[in-house]
Amino acid sequence: MGRVSLGKTPGRHPSTPTIAWDTGEWSAWARSAGNRVLDCGLVHVTGDVTIVGVIPCQHRGEVWIERPIFQQGGRNEVDPNDLIMLGVKVGRIAEPYLALDNEVTLIRSTDWKGGTRKDIQENRTRASLDPVELALVTARADAVSKSYRHNIWDAVGILIWRLKREGLRS
Repeated sequence: MGRVSLGKTPGRHPSTPTIAWDTGEWSAWARSAGNRVLDCGLVHVTGDVTIVGVIPCQHRGEVWIERPIFQQGGRNEVDPNDLIMLGVKVGRIAEPYLALDNEVTLIRSTDWKGGTRKDIQENRTRASLDPVELALVTARADAVSKSYRHNIWDAVGILIWRLKREGLRS
């Protein structure tokens, strides 16, 4: 059985597979091996927390999941009950990875992007991809509704942040 940590894990072996998740009603994932972004996608996590879609599977790797945070008086203050449901969705996404002996780390959006606006962060993520990765991610993002594309870019951004943090990318 895997384990859950909040934001900090020991260093990884360069070949450890990694999956990053940006959670929401429509949750996006991005997957890497070594220092390369291999794939990404979007799944629907319904109100009753059923995952509709295919999630990437891996055994004994790392999974990084953005968890909800409440920012009282913040720009985008939301109903705390919505954050509770989002937390349940985070748990549903983590479950299969823990069962497959993965290390699951829960992070806050402020851990990986600070307070950067979505459009600026998307441009930074795009700039950090090589041409093959950029073509792949752009194709995946363009295949979904425009209102959910930012989720895919955020999942890829989390993945890139993790790879840079480990010195696997510059």
